[in-house]
Amino acid sequence: MNDDADPGTVNSLHYLLRKARAADSSAGYVIPQPLSLTPPLLSDLDFETTAKAYDVDAAAIFAVSEVESGGRTGFDSKGRPKVLFEARWFHHFTAGRYDHSHPHLSQTTWAGARRFYGKGQWRRLFEAFSIDPKSAVKSASWGKFQIMGFNHSGFKNVFDFCDAMFLSEKEHLKSFLAYCQDHHLIPLLRDRKWALFPKGYNGTAYKQNHYDLKLETAYQHYKKRSLPL
Repeated sequence: MNDDADPGTVNSLHYLLRKARAADSSAGYVIPQPLSLTPPLLSDLDFETTAKAYDVDAAAIFAVSEVESGGRTGFDSKGRPKVLFEARWFHHFTAGRYDHSHPHLSQTTWAGARRFYGKGQWRRLFEAFSIDPKSAVKSASWGKFQIMGFNHSGFKNVFDFCDAMFLSEKEHLKSFLAYCQDHHLIPLLRDRKWALFPKGYNGTAYKQNHYDLKLETAYQHYKKRSLPL
């Protein structure tokens, strides 16, 4: 900023920026840089402690994390939370304005959106962010439990959610459990209703991917593990 700028003008500018931020949380928002190449991961004790707090079998939470993350961590090799940018949701949140100009970012159907699952997810997210920040962050699923940005359960807004996703897998777990509470899924997780929980968590298409069978298999695998008390 020009050092010779009038103080009154500077104060007015700061006021307008604060007002804009209050009216639209996307004003001035920047996606964070990773704090580390190896952000803190969840331990068995983290799962066990959290599970006791919710009266849920730790292996049930393990099972969801296993299926959603493919058995890997919630972060990529650059320390960023893993994301899957959903072109179908970006189409929804932007009212189809970019269907023709940016088809790799905005698609009218899930079949069309899936064609781009193999593309660079962060590259697509950043490109969408340059067009419409809020819609872009809302249109990706995030972290170890792949919570959609538009849910941002446990956080005031999608940008606070995005910030937290860079911190640790504990934040991923926090959002997952908040989502389950918001959508009344804790009892289904507690009773291991593997045919009902994925319907509430992923929608009716879960059957196509045998999500319920994968959850049961992962659950049985983790039940065999010796978890600390």
